[in-house]
Amino acid sequence: MATESLKIMAVSLVDGKKFKAFAVFDGERLVVVDVSQIAGVFSSWKAPLIEEVRQRVIDGYAVLVEESGEAISQYATQYLLDSIMDDGEGKTRLQQALDSYFEMDSIGSLIIAPECQKHGLKIGAEGGVIDRKNDDKGRPFYAIDWKRFTGAHRAILLCVVVAAFEPLSERFLHAMWGKPDAEPEENPWKRMKALFGAQDIERGKELDRLREGK
Repeated sequence: MATESLKIMAVSLVDGKKFKAFAVFDGERLVVVDVSQIAGVFSSWKAPLIEEVRQRVIDGYAVLVEESGEAISQYATQYLLDSIMDDGEGKTRLQQALDSYFEMDSIGSLIIAPECQKHGLKIGAEGGVIDRKNDDKGRPFYAIDWKRFTGAHRAILLCVVVAAFEPLSERFLHAMWGKPDAEPEENPWKRMKALFGAQDIERGKELDRLREGK
């Protein structure tokens, strides 16, 4: 039986220009179908956005919200891209999301609708928003033009975060560590939330080490 596609809503409220994005992930390809700005003052869009977020959750969407407080994220899952990961390397969630974005893009697993292409990211593109460089110790890092890096880019990266975790919950983890004793959670929303647990984070680290041949 075919796996039901996971519907995703991502909201980024930390930038001066706030955006929301919608995507669909079928287990192999992430398709970003809409990116739109949340315009106006906070009081004008707070209630409508809360209502939309709550309804999307009820409808089975995976909903990530990036904000400094909890006005909206309390109704979904809060995810801050600028937070430092607990990996001992000082890497941010944003760096991890960018790694996943460019990896998916390179193998054709990331599809952005034509009308949303202006919010896509390309390494080293002329006049681009982002580039990949090395520090004085030879370690790679992303050089970001923060004046041009907007909430639209952040919202798409949040969609990527959901998709990047989804495969680890089933095909990849089962193939590498065997099927878990418990039956997998059928609800994609609950399944995604479970993936942010410590166990799967550790498994993700192991997958990274294997990819790097360590």
